[in-house]
Amino acid sequence: MKPQSMKETLDRIAGEWLKKQSIYDIPAETIHRVISLEQASPGVPVHGVPVTIPLGPAAGPHTQLSGNMIAAWACGSRVFELKTVQKLDSLEIDKPCIDALDEGYNVEWSTELSLDSALQEYIKAWILLRILGALLSEKPGNFIFNMSLGYTLEGIKTAKMDAFIEGMRRPATLPFWQKALEETERALQERQFEEAFGTQAIRRARASVAAFRDGRYDWPVHSVTLSTMHGCPPEEMEAIGRYLLAEKGFDTYIKLNPTLLGYEEVRHILDSTGWNRIELSPETFAKDLQYTAALELLATLHRVAQEHHRIFSVKLSNTLANHNPGDRLPGSERYMSGRPLFPITISLAAKLARDLKVPLDFSYCGGISSHNAKECLKAGLAPLTLATEILKPGGYLRLEPIAREMIRALSGGIPAYPSAEKLSDLAKQALKDPYYRGDYKQGHTHISKKLPATDCFAAPCVAACPAHQEAPRYIKALAKGDAEQALAIVLRDNPLPHITGVLCDHVCMTNCSRVDYEGPVQIRAVKLETARTAKAPGITASSLANQSKNPAKVAIWGAGPGGLACAYFLAQAHIPATIFDRSSEIGGIPSRIIPRFRISRADILADIERIKALGVQFSLNAPSAPDWEALQRDGYTALVIATGATKGKILELEGKGVPQVHALEFLEGAHEKASTYQNIKSVAVVGGGNTAMDAARIAIRLPGKPSVHILYRRSLDEMPADREEFQAALADGVQYHPLSLPEAIVQPGLLRIRTMRLGQKDEGGRRQPEPTDTTWNLACDLLISAIGELPDPDLFAKLGIPLIQGGPKQGLPQVDERTMKSQTPGVFVIGDARRGPASIISAEADGRDAAFAIIRSLGKEPERLALPKLRIDREALSRRGELLESLTPDNPDFAEREADRCLSCGAACLRCVEVCPNRANIALPISEQRENPVQGHPVQAQPVQQGLQIIHIDDLCNQCGNCGFFCPYDGNPYEEKPTLFSNAAALEQSTNPGFVFLNPGKQPAILYRPAQPGTTGEASLEKLDFEAWKTRTATDPLLFLAWQIFTEHSYLIPLQREDL
Repeated sequence: MKPQSMKETLDRIAGEWLKKQSIYDIPAETIHRVISLEQASPGVPVHGVPVTIPLGPAAGPHTQLSGNMIAAWACGSRVFELKTVQKLDSLEIDKPCIDALDEGYNVEWSTELSLDSALQEYIKAWILLRILGALLSEKPGNFIFNMSLGYTLEGIKTAKMDAFIEGMRRPATLPFWQKALEETERALQERQFEEAFGTQAIRRARASVAAFRDGRYDWPVHSVTLSTMHGCPPEEMEAIGRYLLAEKGFDTYIKLNPTLLGYEEVRHILDSTGWNRIELSPETFAKDLQYTAALELLATLHRVAQEHHRIFSVKLSNTLANHNPGDRLPGSERYMSGRPLFPITISLAAKLARDLKVPLDFSYCGGISSHNAKECLKAGLAPLTLATEILKPGGYLRLEPIAREMIRALSGGIPAYPSAEKLSDLAKQALKDPYYRGDYKQGHTHISKKLPATDCFAAPCVAACPAHQEAPRYIKALAKGDAEQALAIVLRDNPLPHITGVLCDHVCMTNCSRVDYEGPVQIRAVKLETARTAKAPGITASSLANQSKNPAKVAIWGAGPGGLACAYFLAQAHIPATIFDRSSEIGGIPSRIIPRFRISRADILADIERIKALGVQFSLNAPSAPDWEALQRDGYTALVIATGATKGKILELEGKGVPQVHALEFLEGAHEKASTYQNIKSVAVVGGGNTAMDAARIAIRLPGKPSVHILYRRSLDEMPADREEFQAALADGVQYHPLSLPEAIVQPGLLRIRTMRLGQKDEGGRRQPEPTDTTWNLACDLLISAIGELPDPDLFAKLGIPLIQGGPKQGLPQVDERTMKSQTPGVFVIGDARRGPASIISAEADGRDAAFAIIRSLGKEPERLALPKLRIDREALSRRGELLESLTPDNPDFAEREADRCLSCGAACLRCVEVCPNRANIALPISEQRENPVQGHPVQAQPVQQGLQIIHIDDLCNQCGNCGFFCPYDGNPYEEKPTLFSNAAALEQSTNPGFVFLNPGKQPAILYRPAQPGTTGEASLEKLDFEAWKTRTATDPLLFLAWQIFTEHSYLIPLQREDL
């Protein structure tokens, strides 16, 4: 990480505003809205200084570089807690050092810059924010810097720390101050600034520079925060406080640790809010400042402040030290922030407000978000600062909605000091609020592919869906009122929208990018609304007649979702298909197994009737297994096996006396006649999937209302069942026993249960259950096994299809996973018959792929609905920081709200841009067509397709790792994205794909490393002169991006040292 010079920063501000209408990738739309908000604010004094919005980044990654503070200011920050400085200013910090995937964790504390560099960055930011305010507003609001100092009195009093402190207090005495003002004056005289911001804005900015020279602006720092390490003695803290207040004459905050609440209370809060995974050490609490000593310390420093006419306040709170399991961050200890910290810190605030005998302001930082900022301000907490919230997708843009809510609170008036009563109410509410629970985040955004160097934008919901349904497109279409178009998009990949609109396991939603906000887009519910709202597409007589002319004829064995989907896509291609099924009912598991309280007969029939209308034939009460030779004699040219996984696994237990039935057999029997199971008093259901939930919910409805127990050998975190189905089972009265596995029948009607524990993760990423020495007994009249099923091996033996031997797929048929073809000519296998127990949409995807393979075998390509190119919506991008709760499906605005919540990741993902505090990942606009750089040649095709491309800026990256954690792909943007280097040595030392401009001017050469797997290190570097570079831009994506920067975004090109 290397700070940009004042000139480089100013060039970027003007150049980016001209070319992109943004500053550090904060859209102009956001900035203009924030300025309008600011002008409507009544403001509030912070340590006697008026501030329009008492909000900003906490001392941390967002206040380390001037560009970070510019981005924060652009989104609404007007209070900046500068990243902590200390005498040890050349520390090597292990990386990655930040993990904000859910709760926040960090393993670094103070700035990574030297004290001299930090001083220059903070002074530069102070000047630039004043200049930006003048450029963008006729009446810019005020802002303040708070300086964070650590960690000992001896360190703070060293010569270099004192030079830093005094340099921040009186920057006009520094040569850098004069140089920075001169560079600012020169920049404001350049034409690009006037083109970017206009003549009047330039006049205001020049007046600001004059005010700096005349001393009409306050100096950067009015207050400091004392930040001490865990375990700092109260005597040391008091001595530092006295020094800052009395000798240095600063208004002072003292930052307190959440450990003041005590181990037992903090452990109770975490456990009661579902954060059992956070491991604490009682020793950490024992060595930290104790509560009684803290009250005495605060009273003493308050008295010192009064004696020296200074202001003394409290800062709540520091992060919480906890055990680091080491799976994502280095070291044995990490520091927690974010959602789980809020109930702890707000409880501490309530306790201090009640017990303090002197009036003190509380600056608050402990899980602030738009969910709580307004109420915190109304309870008397100000200013509010944050870090974890803006390390998540949306990044700095999350500040705007928080600022908006805070201004509403300010307009209604806020207490002069913290209100113990209101804070106590907030603390009680936090313990009940689902937002603060450890299980609030439902899912993790992921695309199981390697991160591409270019064209990486993809919708994780589409990628996760086995059928790759275009959910964002049909959601947007329905929101616009075009239900028929929305349904056409759904049917393109999924012919059962009613059934999947109710029963789909919606892996799209657990992978939705919105899980990092307030929860996933309600994709399944939108699909159901689409299906129920739209008129079914009409079927013409000619399309049915075309089937009789087709030489192909397909038999499908199984009338479940996979078979129905296969028949649908065959019928679309005018290929006659007949579905055979052993049952008298069409629909498979949704019709015969799934309880009616989960899906109505009407929804099932709606999908079946659509397929019937296409001319698909049905032969019910057929044999369980087909006779392929007889079918061929009847003219069938292909056979699709869609019989499902019919062989249920049964628990092998010692002893006798408790009848055992597989869940599918139980559900089918109960479906036909509930009275099959009489005089049952206690039922045990073993398993953790949706089938287990269905069985439990049916069992509790049996005659006599038996008690029902779900026994699952893992914990709730590993349970594969949909959370809503699990919660519905609990609401029905089902009892849940995690980490429990039946091992024996002790006597008739009594099971022995072994208590399990979780060990290492298995191949699927779930922790393996291991037996403990503990057992317990459970009364049981009926044991229902829901531990999985397998397809019928006899069926495959009859058809000559070999099975897979060994590994996780043992016992499944050998099938081509792209075409569904088996090794028996003409025979295809799909759905659960191929995969084992899987989802409805997985079976449909297999059915579609088998149909497409059959169509292609006839020399045709399947006809599919054409989808237009995705467009980038600037206004929507500017609102990426908003939290938008879903509405209920019966609300008339439901579809429109879900469309607003959809982030359109396929058009512009930008997660790596948004979560980077240093703005080291940027979005580079790409024009759709361009002139050929080789004169006289025609318009040139581009080697990239998407309208924005990600560029990584080497100088701004400190390898914190945050973008890698949030990138949906398997990869790290900071290591694998095309990287702009400032010098050849940096490129040579890196393994990133990227480039550096050599001798920048009108015709620079370029040194680059291509973006190809395995091309790392010095040997892969290539140097091209200007003409050779131009020629290869049509075929090499990296060279093309470098050309885009050179020709359109030259403000990004780092200056050579002699130019500075």
